[in-house]
Amino acid sequence: MKSIKEKLAALRLQMKKQKINAYIIPTNGPHMSEYPAAHWSQRTYISGFTGSAGTVVVTDKKAALWTDARYFQQAEQELKGSTMDFQKMGVPRAVSISSWLKSELKKGGQVGAAGLTTMQKQVDVYKKEFANAKLKFKVTTDLIGAIWTDRPAMVSDRIFEHELEFAGKSRGDKLKSLRKQLKGVKADATLITALDEIGWLLNLRGSDVLYNPVFYAYLWVERKKSILFVDTNKIKTPLLIKLGKENIEVVHYSKLGKRLKKISKGKIVAIDKSVTNAVVFNRLKADKIVQVDSPTKHLKAIKNDVEIRHLKQAMVKDGVALAKAFYWLEHYLKSGHSISEYDFGLKLAEYRSQQAGYFGESFNPIVGYQANGALMHYKASKDNCSMIKYEGVLLVDSGGQYVDGTTDITRTFAFPGVTAEQRRHYTLVLKGHIALAKTHFPPGTNGIQLDALARQFLWRNNLDFGHGTGHGVGFFMNVHEPPQGFANKLTERGKTVHKTGMYSSNEPGYYLVGSHGIRLENLVICVSAGDHTDFLRHESITLYPFDLNFIDRSLMTNDEVAWLNSYHRKVEKNLSPHLSEHEAGWMKWQCRAID
Repeated sequence: MKSIKEKLAALRLQMKKQKINAYIIPTNGPHMSEYPAAHWSQRTYISGFTGSAGTVVVTDKKAALWTDARYFQQAEQELKGSTMDFQKMGVPRAVSISSWLKSELKKGGQVGAAGLTTMQKQVDVYKKEFANAKLKFKVTTDLIGAIWTDRPAMVSDRIFEHELEFAGKSRGDKLKSLRKQLKGVKADATLITALDEIGWLLNLRGSDVLYNPVFYAYLWVERKKSILFVDTNKIKTPLLIKLGKENIEVVHYSKLGKRLKKISKGKIVAIDKSVTNAVVFNRLKADKIVQVDSPTKHLKAIKNDVEIRHLKQAMVKDGVALAKAFYWLEHYLKSGHSISEYDFGLKLAEYRSQQAGYFGESFNPIVGYQANGALMHYKASKDNCSMIKYEGVLLVDSGGQYVDGTTDITRTFAFPGVTAEQRRHYTLVLKGHIALAKTHFPPGTNGIQLDALARQFLWRNNLDFGHGTGHGVGFFMNVHEPPQGFANKLTERGKTVHKTGMYSSNEPGYYLVGSHGIRLENLVICVSAGDHTDFLRHESITLYPFDLNFIDRSLMTNDEVAWLNSYHRKVEKNLSPHLSEHEAGWMKWQCRAID
């Protein structure tokens, strides 16, 4: 296996051939997915950094990685010894890519980025920024592909239907809703490039991306017909026939370029530049391009009644799996044994796999014991992880994909020996979680307004955390689903207004480097706050108790305790009937009322 130094040397040879002085490597694959298939993990290949967000820039002499606060500690660890610099994003006096390159390159220097993995919106930004920095920018071919000799092949697994009994709305009805949106912007057609949007629109699922039940494809939608560009070997004949009857033509993925020039000609085409790569964008021959914020993204953000009913059923299954896993863990540790973080992650998946309709994990589990819990997106590996013992603090963030829902839950546990400071941190985080869960708010309220509610108690103690309080979640789809969420910045999550039916996470936290991490996460549905009002609230549908042994009761108000006791009654009522006698007795104690 080549070292990072050897890979960078090989890349610089390719850059020299292309006559560019700097090359930008984003996380994205061609479809701008958060988790690209292994085949498209180019940024990880060239840097060794495995986080889900970040950008690498390579010049003829230097290389640097940019990532956000979720991955600061992880980046420092993974880049150690690689000769690659680390640039923090979102902090005071942060250095932008364009500023860094301006200081590294001579005036008129040439900067490149692969068109297939760079969204057109980012290309527009780069052109403007680099022009201001007196640098040139151009879209290039895939230079990483030219040096990646052992590159993983694309997955070729079947595509299957997500049945109407779970989806609650047919693909015909979904396409009808999309076409109504196109008519509203006076467009004749649109090209859908985001994999989760294609899967949702067509009620189809796949296995091309780890943890996300999606498949690689493009979808062209006109007023009366659609064309699905996909590896046709993945679709069995009965489904092909069914799609054809619904006026959905299926064409091989590789034919997109040629067909796109022809089918877009003379049309007004709606495009979301933030999820459309530069190569595809430049193949459009439309009379006019209308820039839109993907209508599909907003349509699928609102879960229908059937989806919500199934999500609540999935939460019971997920809670039962977790109860069995944590019951086993507590008794195993109490008996004097220890288990690695990595192996307990496998144990979680084992118990989830025993539940009906289980498809797989919704993301790599974050099992962080003691100081590892302070790494927000810590990933334990078989050969590099800590042993969990019956002492200290354990953070576990995990989730499952079921045909009837996607789950994501974080709990932090107190074993003997936790300190008063750790109890205080836990309780402040819990108070923030409860504040967001209890709040009623008027229509038009966005994520940045709600986010502050979860931080208020930490802020009063001059504490904070470096990630958003919550993200949107898909339905048997991506665990991170835009546009909504809770964020303390005017990002998409911060700006998006919360509406009835949106499915999000509520997950404040606190992380003390070298000591411990705390995060408490439930998934919530935005619902009406009650009859005769247009106010809204978030209903917590995750079912698992918070660790009562971790709470500093003196910091809790009576209203907060009442919410907690009520939530725990609901948890016990829903989970206990599905547990063994011993497990149910244990769960009753975990959900005991506190004064």
